[in-house]
Amino acid sequence: MEQTLLAYCRRQGLFRLGDRVIVACSGGADSMALLCFLLRCKAELGITVMAAHVDHGIRGEAAHADARFVAEFCRTHHVPFFLYDAAASGVQIPPNPSENWARSLRYTWFDALAAQQHACIATAHTLSDQAETVLFRMARGTGLHGMAGIPAVRGVYRRPFLCLTRSDTTAYCAALGQHYVQDESNFSDAYARNRVRRAALPALQSTNGAAAENLARFCEKAARADAYFARKAEE
Repeated sequence: MEQTLLAYCRRQGLFRLGDRVIVACSGGADSMALLCFLLRCKAELGITVMAAHVDHGIRGEAAHADARFVAEFCRTHHVPFFLYDAAASGVQIPPNPSENWARSLRYTWFDALAAQQHACIATAHTLSDQAETVLFRMARGTGLHGMAGIPAVRGVYRRPFLCLTRSDTTAYCAALGQHYVQDESNFSDAYARNRVRRAALPALQSTNGAAAENLARFCEKAARADAYFARKAEE
């Protein structure tokens, strides 16, 4: 699995020698797998690895426990660690915060952190996330650009795990004996993306076991087509 990931990183040009890489780490299986992978392979990639965690101020003590879990891992493994506590920073938490609100909050902080540390941000989006994203965008109505899905590189963001499924990341954690936390909100159907994850994608997988992989491949084709048309438009 590590060789697959290293090959993907090289093929996509994710990292350059000397890069400072901050892993966006929630403490879940995907992000803990990413943090472990980059720490284990940092010499081969020629990078420095750090970690960052966002407490959105939504989930109370459970969220604080997740932050402590990631902080303790980083302390034990001597990884520089950055924490953003929204409530402690004076952010006004809306009564019913949406997924978009939480996403905007953390990406705004990640952008600032990357600039401050002269670093790039590695996120643990997987092939499974890619499949869910394209289904979600199709349902909302999207064009070719939206069908391209989540890019491996966007600005300061790097996504080394787009070649792995979510089950791969849990298997990797199990192989390393690495614990992780479970965010109970991932199991709630209150969020639209969770309904896609828990109902739509499994329905497609029951029809074709490679549905997620095929959707991800479609995203790659759409991205190439989108880039081609953009290039022709420029000409």
